[in-house]
Amino acid sequence: MNNYTFQAPMKIIFGQDTLDQIAQEIEGSRIFIVMDRFLYESPLKTRMNTILAEQEIRYFTAFQSNPDFDSINQALREIQAFDATTVIGIGGGSTLDIAKFLSAAIKEAKPAEVIKKEGFQKKAKIKTICIPTTAGTGSEVTNVSVISDYAAHTKSPFVNDLLFADTALLDSRLTHSLPPAVTASCGMDTFCHAIEAYWNIHAQPISDLLAVQAMRRVLTYLEAAVENGTDAEARDEMLQASLEAGLAFAQTRTTILHAVSFPLTSKFKIPHGLACAMLLPSFIRYYGQDLPKMQTLANQLGMKAPEDLAAAVETLMHAVQLPVKLSQHGITAADLPQIAAETLQEKIALLGPKPVDSKLICTLLEGILS
Repeated sequence: MNNYTFQAPMKIIFGQDTLDQIAQEIEGSRIFIVMDRFLYESPLKTRMNTILAEQEIRYFTAFQSNPDFDSINQALREIQAFDATTVIGIGGGSTLDIAKFLSAAIKEAKPAEVIKKEGFQKKAKIKTICIPTTAGTGSEVTNVSVISDYAAHTKSPFVNDLLFADTALLDSRLTHSLPPAVTASCGMDTFCHAIEAYWNIHAQPISDLLAVQAMRRVLTYLEAAVENGTDAEARDEMLQASLEAGLAFAQTRTTILHAVSFPLTSKFKIPHGLACAMLLPSFIRYYGQDLPKMQTLANQLGMKAPEDLAAAVETLMHAVQLPVKLSQHGITAADLPQIAAETLQEKIALLGPKPVDSKLICTLLEGILS
């Protein structure tokens, strides 16, 4: 067995109505809350104000899904002027990524673009609390924050241990209002996190245990969560799966599925989870051809062979009505070489168990073109 390190430095609080415990986790009296506009205009804001009634609160909502450098820099200026003592991110993965970045960058006297080049120099942060309202990204337990560059059609992942939250608070009731399409996309993102951690060259025994359990939960409960958003058991299980997958890939990082998702999302606006999952069955088959570990995975999930797992994933994606053909998103055959080229520019594309090249990626993309 190879040597390995498993790092999960955050406190994890999981359960229904655990949001009420947030006042016990904050530090100081100036609380900076990152929340998207939809949640800001929902009863959740009122609930946060009630729970934190004794604190001074400042909200930041001026961002969109896949936040860019401009919105990150605006948030950084506001949190520095506020002199926050705790930052809370409550929302989807983009929201949590912003909160984590702000915590790590608040002591830095420079914009995010410079931090991208030079790294975090101060090595100081403030208390960070991440509260996911989706079951998919796992951002609440990872040391990754992703910022988009719309002009260049690229994404910039920041990876640093300063980006670990101090507290991950998971309350499945906050996911009950997710629309079916978002639930489906986020659920497949969870599956991709798990399987990419499992087949990763940096996989290790603990991450494997978490990854397999996460995949089992998604295969069992995603369809139910999509069909009935208030199914408490399905919502609990999907949020638990997202947590387990997040803990798993926080140790290994992701691989080719996330690498190919970057151009699919930045250029063609395909939702992140769906973009990751579009080539999932294809890569299960590719890696399953001659990797004993993929046979082991199939068996652990109650199947006879990797082909059965690929078919089960396809059946699930069809059941939750995900549009898995590239042509459904305006992509043509002429776009495939550029998508493949941009995929291979991502370092994570090299973390899978078998080599990939442009020809292979184009072939697999052609298989789901129309």
